[in-house]
Amino acid sequence: MGGLRLTPVTPTRVYDTRNGIGTTAGLVRAATSRVIDVQRPAPEVKAVLANVTLAGAQGLGFAQAWPTRTRRPSTSVINSTQGGEVVANSVVLPVADDGTIIVGTSVTTHL
Repeated sequence: MGGLRLTPVTPTRVYDTRNGIGTTAGLVRAATSRVIDVQRPAPEVKAVLANVTLAGAQGLGFAQAWPTRTRRPSTSVINSTQGGEVVANSVVLPVADDGTIIVGTSVTTHL
């Protein structure tokens, strides 16, 4: 795609269920998803570099991430291999026109 470029910005945490940033504090239940406003700095931003973290996952599982109003992907962005661990992964995610993404998890965890 012509005209796309990387524009560095100061990293910011936009969603954290451990302390209620961008949501109410509390675990995300297994087999649910959350719409997250990634607070893109300008409407022309088409993707973000996100750090997706599962904290205190209650067993084996995974998380997926995708732009709203698109199909759920068939692949995960992060996997939990044992209960209680904290695992993180960086991923470049397209964002919807309104600046949102969806994160879905197969395991009860903090995101």
